[in-house]
Amino acid sequence: MTEYEEDQKEIKAKEEAERLEVERKEQIDRDHELGDLMNKEHDRLAEEARKEAAEAERLRIEREAKEKAERDDRLKKEAAEQARLEADRKAQEEKDRIEREKQEAEQAKFRAEEQAAQAERNRIAAEEQAKAQAELAEQRRKEEAERVEKARIEAEAKAKRDQAIAAEKAKQDEIDRQNAEAARVKQDQEQREANKRHVGSIRKAAKEDLMQIAGVTEEIAKAIVLKINAKEVRNVEIKY
Repeated sequence: MTEYEEDQKEIKAKEEAERLEVERKEQIDRDHELGDLMNKEHDRLAEEARKEAAEAERLRIEREAKEKAERDDRLKKEAAEQARLEADRKAQEEKDRIEREKQEAEQAKFRAEEQAAQAERNRIAAEEQAKAQAELAEQRRKEEAERVEKARIEAEAKAKRDQAIAAEKAKQDEIDRQNAEAARVKQDQEQREANKRHVGSIRKAAKEDLMQIAGVTEEIAKAIVLKINAKEVRNVEIKY
């Protein structure tokens, strides 16, 4: 390489270095300007953010104040409404109490009047019942007296009839007794006579058998039969 070329090369290198230095300085300046711009933008944004935050805070405070005012107003209205409702309730309760006491008084008056009326009805009914019972008792007394009198008359009539019947029966009984006694006496007499005839026939047969068997006389045979009948002959008896 020639000297000229070397000089030219150095010149170009120097120019290039100067250009680069200029560009570096320009870049630095641009960077400074950009930094300033960025700082300013940052400051602007920060300011805007601060303003927005302040506005937001203001709006928040206003909103909260408004909400508090609205809440306080609502609470006042609710308290007023509650107080009104409570007053209405108490007024209604008082009205109901007065109406209830009025109705109770009317009911008490009605019950008292009804009790008085019922007492009067009971008194009248008791008097009527007592009168009816007295009349019934008098009627029963009369009926009992009539019954007793009727029973007495019937008893006297029955006693007379019974007495007459008893007398007639006694008379008839006496007649029957006399007839029975006469019949008994007659029957006894007939029985005695029959027995006498039966005994006589048995003794006659025994007597005749002795006369025939023993060959004794009638008087001896009769005497033997009488001795046997008197149980004077041992182990011998007459069956009638």
